[in-house]
Amino acid sequence: MTTAKGKFFVLSLLALLATSFASAGIKLNEADSSPSIYLDTPTTIHVCENFTVSIRVADVADLYAWQVKLDWDSALMEFVDAVEGDFLETGGRTEFNSVPDPGEGVWLSAHLTDALTPGVSGSGTLANVTLHCTGPGESALNLLHTRLFTSTQSVPWNGYGDANGDGKVDIKDLAIVVLACFTYIGDPLYNPAADFNSDGLVDYFDLMCVRCAYGAIFPSPVLIPVESVHITTDGWIYQKAEFLVTWRWVNGSEDVWYVAYIAFESSNAIQNFSYAQPLDYISFNVSSAGPGYCNATIPKLFMSGAFQVFLNDTLTPSLLTWNRTQTSVYFTYDQGTYIIKIRGEIATVMRGLWQLSDVNGDGIVDIFDIVRLGIDFGWHEP
Repeated sequence: MTTAKGKFFVLSLLALLATSFASAGIKLNEADSSPSIYLDTPTTIHVCENFTVSIRVADVADLYAWQVKLDWDSALMEFVDAVEGDFLETGGRTEFNSVPDPGEGVWLSAHLTDALTPGVSGSGTLANVTLHCTGPGESALNLLHTRLFTSTQSVPWNGYGDANGDGKVDIKDLAIVVLACFTYIGDPLYNPAADFNSDGLVDYFDLMCVRCAYGAIFPSPVLIPVESVHITTDGWIYQKAEFLVTWRWVNGSEDVWYVAYIAFESSNAIQNFSYAQPLDYISFNVSSAGPGYCNATIPKLFMSGAFQVFLNDTLTPSLLTWNRTQTSVYFTYDQGTYIIKIRGEIATVMRGLWQLSDVNGDGIVDIFDIVRLGIDFGWHEP
């Protein structure tokens, strides 16, 4: 079921009341090549991080309004925010709407608010959508119900825009369409009277019909949206099973923050990852219907030395392999649900170990530090 309709209603209402809807249409310009809508996405993202997906358009002519529903795997990602891109704004003042559809993506749309303003042509960004990665895996990013509206076109009265059938298009029709906007047949809020083209979906086309015909009285000619045929290209996101950890090192009066990524190979999903800095361990949950394994690759910048693995606070055997920059901690478990903790012998090494070696404080660990240490060797505080 669609949410945030109240905000959408108010924005649409203000746009309508603030705009003059003259009967003079805007001529349609034919594009030399088919326009396209596509996604600009990062190649790889990390679990627990936000990332931005850009919805872009190419080779469009006379773009006056647009609509997109962006869909993804809700088990791996969740919606954070959406902002309008700068492309349509080059044609004048715009109204942008973002309507989340819980568990099913987000509806995005925008239009120029001046009915007498020609559309924009070329290529650019329609919107930037921020998502949050909640788990590792792969997910398609689908562009659904995409529509590019060019100019409006004057046609004989066909009833489009007159939702209540009283022979005129006014605020009552707007209220009916806005209430049902972005609903399908079967949705409790779906209203066939608001679905002017009877395609089983009340969307931006139907809202634009009201907008374009606003103030018309039967049998006057009305304006209806004209769509541009276009190509749509979906996207794909690979979410690496890497979790970001940050820790603070206090250098006198200055706080220095460090970051590292913990990578996992696991037979089961890693859940509720966290880092307890005061206790110097990372923790996460796994649930397994049978025997399973986990291999955690931990940068030595973050933890090093010997490692201990605890399953539900019980020490369990682990196998360590390492190189100059990281240590891999491999362990297995039986069927069940576990809170797993991994503790390193040396944690958050950048908090000051290198400074302890810089005895003379010149920022370099060299022979002079050894000399200073030799001179002071054996001293102890009285």
